[in-house]
Amino acid sequence: MTENQTAPASAPVATATTSDLNLVPPTPVPQVAPERAAGLVPVSDDVKSKLATKVDAFIDELVAQDA
Repeated sequence: MTENQTAPASAPVATATTSDLNLVPPTPVPQVAPERAAGLVPVSDDVKSKLATKVDAFIDELVAQDA
C-alpha cells in the first residue's frame, strides 16, 4: 500500500444487547420554603463574614474585567 492509499474499512460488528437494565429517573427533591431554607444549614458568624469578604472580592474582580 502506498502513502496515498487508505486501508479498507473493516465491516461493522453486530453486537447483541440483551439487558435487563431499566433506567428510572430519581424522585424530585421536595420544595423548601425560602424562610425555612435559611436555617437548614447553620453557618457561624465568623464563616459568614469570611464568605462575604470572598463574595465582595469576586464581584470586584468581575467588575474590573468588564472595565
